[in-house]
Amino acid sequence: LRMINEKRSAHVITIEDPIEFVFQRDQAIFSQRQVGKDISSFGEGLRQALRQSYDVLMIGEIRDRETAETALRAAESGRFVMASLHSRNASSAISKMLSYFGGDATSIAPTFANSLVGVVAQCLVPTTKGKYTLAAEILVNDVAVTEFVADMAFGKINNHLQ
Repeated sequence: LRMINEKRSAHVITIEDPIEFVFQRDQAIFSQRQVGKDISSFGEGLRQALRQSYDVLMIGEIRDRETAETALRAAESGRFVMASLHSRNASSAISKMLSYFGGDATSIAPTFANSLVGVVAQCLVPTTKGKYTLAAEILVNDVAVTEFVADMAFGKINNHLQ
């Protein structure tokens, strides 16, 4: 979001619980909403956002089906959607996102696969000096990943990353 603010004229909407960083305008305009203060839920914030003119949508955390569905709808409309959810790695993030759709996951997977740009999975790893360092796994969507996601072949995503 910082890079977008520095380089693009854009309207960015963030929906967070709580707001973790307050952005000052550079190139972009920010509309930051906090769950419990400005809106009652992520779902309500997303419904409001979809009625506005925006370029980028950042969802602090996907926690339920309504949020997952609305995020996917926003991405399908051509908007850039960034979201976080708790998972161990890139393939489990994709699996978790699709798990919100329950029995409909198989039919949603191709749509999600075509909307996905990439996944960044981060974790803290202990160092030999007793401290921690940040490790990241970056999955960029390509033709193979699109196929694996559409087929819900999460093991193949791990193999592809290796």
